[in-house]
Amino acid sequence: MLDKLDRAILVELDKNSRQSFSKIAQRVKTSKNVVSYRINQLISKNIINGFYAVIDTVKLGYYNHRVYLKLKNCNEKQRSEIVRAFVNDPGTWWVAKTSYPWDIAIIILARNMHEANARYIAVAGKFQQYISKYQLNSYIQLIHFPKDYLVDQPWTGERQSFVLGEETATKITEMEYRILRILSTNARIGTIALAKKLKTTPMVVKYAIKKLIKQGVIGGFRVLLDYEKIGYEYYWIHMNVSANSNEIKKFVSSFRNTAYTDETLGGDTIEFAVHIKKEESIQGIIDILLEQFGEFVSDYYYFRVIKNEKVIYMPHK
Repeated sequence: MLDKLDRAILVELDKNSRQSFSKIAQRVKTSKNVVSYRINQLISKNIINGFYAVIDTVKLGYYNHRVYLKLKNCNEKQRSEIVRAFVNDPGTWWVAKTSYPWDIAIIILARNMHEANARYIAVAGKFQQYISKYQLNSYIQLIHFPKDYLVDQPWTGERQSFVLGEETATKITEMEYRILRILSTNARIGTIALAKKLKTTPMVVKYAIKKLIKQGVIGGFRVLLDYEKIGYEYYWIHMNVSANSNEIKKFVSSFRNTAYTDETLGGDTIEFAVHIKKEESIQGIIDILLEQFGEFVSDYYYFRVIKNEKVIYMPHK
């Protein structure tokens, strides 16, 4: 299990995974060598599965389209084949195995609904005999919250976040696009190493990254964790409410364990993700909501993200 220092380091990496060992050491009050050792240990134990840039692809003309899949007559080997096919598609950025009532969750990057549906069919068509149904919704926005639940600190209920989905077209250069592709899978790569890959200078790379952050194309640099290995489970909760949706969204966002909230076209009124300790119950969070807003809730369901198979916030074409 993680100790207090490991948790503090993970929180810092989740705030900005491009921070230097020295900067992290300063923030968690230890030495650079200790931070380096701890991070390498967390990687070797597969607790850390990578570092990635969160990229607002809407600014680049690519919208996020979420697909939930329900399978039939399908064993684990066949489900893994379907998952692998979506992972290998360069237009997906999130692919995960999930629990009932769905089996697989996918987010497709596409310029419009027609392209998204065509991309889905191109992969799913090969496995049609195993697909019972699917649901496709386009994201309006996706809000990220930090993993501050990992550390014991006084809780104010106010949380920092960043929002993806701002529909402001941003033109970027081919060099900047290549930088985004690399950072989407390796956010900790050093400026010098990145410059060598791109056959340019560190100054050009440094300026480009700063520019992309300022434009809001890069929302942040985060750490990809195996939640099971740190004693947490990852759930998405969907609710339909008859009124007070803004108040409920605000209430949900104040939960320390809320990892994401979203808004989708044609989706449920309230959609949010939580990371909770294994010994805790997801029903406990739902009960809190029902106690506060039960009169407005018409229905709800939830599912567990069993395993993230792909997290890459860029089309790799």
